[in-house]
Amino acid sequence: MKNEQFFDMIQERNSTRAFDGPTEISKSEITELLNAGMKAPSAWNLQHWKFVVFHGEEAQGKLLPVAYHQNQIKDASCVIA
Repeated sequence: MKNEQFFDMIQERNSTRAFDGPTEISKSEITELLNAGMKAPSAWNLQHWKFVVFHGEEAQGKLLPVAYHQNQIKDASCVIA
């Protein structure tokens, strides 16, 4: 990837505000995503990752007050923080 392509990619990123219908994500898919994320480089290769997964209507509903009641919290298949 050339420098120009890299900076274009950064400039074009966006935040998802709406999701397509009710799509379920399995615990194994969540685990696979987390394992991939943990392979990202870290300072001194400490790999000090900590994730909280909010999966399900009740868990995501409890997250709403601290997320300023944003609809994408309840509409997402899960929230990883």
